[in-house]
Amino acid sequence: MEGFEVCSIPAIAAICYGFIELLKRTSNYSDKLKNAYPLISAIFGAIVGVVAYLAEPSFAVVHSVLGAALCGMASGLSATGSNEILQRLKQKTKTALPDPTDDPPPKYYITGDKHRHFKKLIEFCKTNNLRRKDVIVILGDAGFNYYGDKRDEKLKKQLSEVNVTLFCIYGNKEKRPETIATYGIQTFCGGVVYYEPNYPNLLFAKDGEVYDFNGKQFMTIGGAHSVDKLRCLEEGLPFFEDEMPDAERKETIEKALAARGNKLDGFLTHTCPLSFIPTETFVSTRRAASESKGNAKNKTDTYPLDIDRSTEEWLEGLKEKVSFEEWYCGHYHVDKVLGNIRMLHHEFLPFCANTGNDV
Repeated sequence: MEGFEVCSIPAIAAICYGFIELLKRTSNYSDKLKNAYPLISAIFGAIVGVVAYLAEPSFAVVHSVLGAALCGMASGLSATGSNEILQRLKQKTKTALPDPTDDPPPKYYITGDKHRHFKKLIEFCKTNNLRRKDVIVILGDAGFNYYGDKRDEKLKKQLSEVNVTLFCIYGNKEKRPETIATYGIQTFCGGVVYYEPNYPNLLFAKDGEVYDFNGKQFMTIGGAHSVDKLRCLEEGLPFFEDEMPDAERKETIEKALAARGNKLDGFLTHTCPLSFIPTETFVSTRRAASESKGNAKNKTDTYPLDIDRSTEEWLEGLKEKVSFEEWYCGHYHVDKVLGNIRMLHHEFLPFCANTGNDV
């Protein structure tokens, strides 16, 4: 503008903007005045223009006052806009943070061996809108540590992206997590679990630990014997020498039970007590039925079975000695109820009666 130095424009704009910001912070009526900020700032800018003219008469009075007023109006609009933006951001932030009291508690489910096949589990999580805080107990042989190479890492990465926490009992077709350098320990449901920082939702229970699921106390015991041991050794398939609990582990578990008066709500184990073994699932039983029908043997039948029931015999002793209400196990690839012992494979059941879960 002629007679009005360009360099004075940002100075006047800054003065007007500062005036509006001061008004916003000190006035009790700032909310009511926010729509009038442009007009107030324009008037204030005009006053600044008059002062500028009086200080430097060489300025043209009309241009000085008009230019200052326009600067003031622009500053007022800027202040109004920034105020609205801040209010909207605050509102969005407030909306994005839910009230913790409205967040439902975790839900618990339980299922059997997966042997690296998780398609149905992933579908179950999506269908039931599970969250990361919800828990699915896998009763052994999840298979996350089967090959010990990139294939395991690929599977873990896939499951780490699923909205659920997997609480795995140790099986017999996987390496014990405590022997793997990448695993650390943390507390979960009142007991120690093994976990990897890269996959924090994939947890392994520690044998002999007692975990609290909605007020119910469950002890976990992993391991079992692989009847196909000879085939695994012959064909170079993964086989784990420490697949069964050894004498030291058994003694530790018995002492832990004795310390609790041999009483708790239940067990979560991979295999089952001897008297509950489902013989109809045995390879030898299926082989006999197949041969009686004249069917040819399959590849598995060409290897003799390696039978060792010492873990089941030991669990039978615990069953007789310990007072419990529920016992869940996997290993035998069958969904079956035997008294208060439940064997799981494909099914996904709500776990702990007081969760109120519906599937």
